[in-house]
Amino acid sequence: MQCGGRRVSGILAWGGLLCAVVLVGCTERGAGDKAAEFASARAAEGVARQGTVLAGRNHTLALRSDGTVWAWGPNHLGQLGDGSTVTHRLVPVNVPGLSALSVAAGAAHAHAIRRDRGVWSWGDSTSGQLGTGLSPVRVSPVRVW
Repeated sequence: MQCGGRRVSGILAWGGLLCAVVLVGCTERGAGDKAAEFASARAAEGVARQGTVLAGRNHTLALRSDGTVWAWGPNHLGQLGDGSTVTHRLVPVNVPGLSALSVAAGAAHAHAIRRDRGVWSWGDSTSGQLGTGLSPVRVSPVRVW
């Protein structure tokens, strides 16, 4: 189980995925509009079934056993790492170019250690969170070390 700001994510004992967005006085499974809520949760379950789920402040990452990294949720600061700033992804998108050993989710950024032991980061870096010294927002993974 992971907690991040207003999001809680985890793989349930029977293999299902719990993604809850905590709002004032309520918790919802999935995210987004009512019609898309369950489709989003189902798609996320498929991605996360064989891996680790991590919660950022508002976004969620999944590291699968094959090393692929998937992300969904808000993306206004590039925190999904898919090369875009599409406002919100209800269905998981692949973070390209990573074959990761581990990932970490920050408020609106993320870091990954690839299988070649390189460290990569993406998302919001307005306070230097990414460690790259580059522009404040990186929408795709950038090598740090």
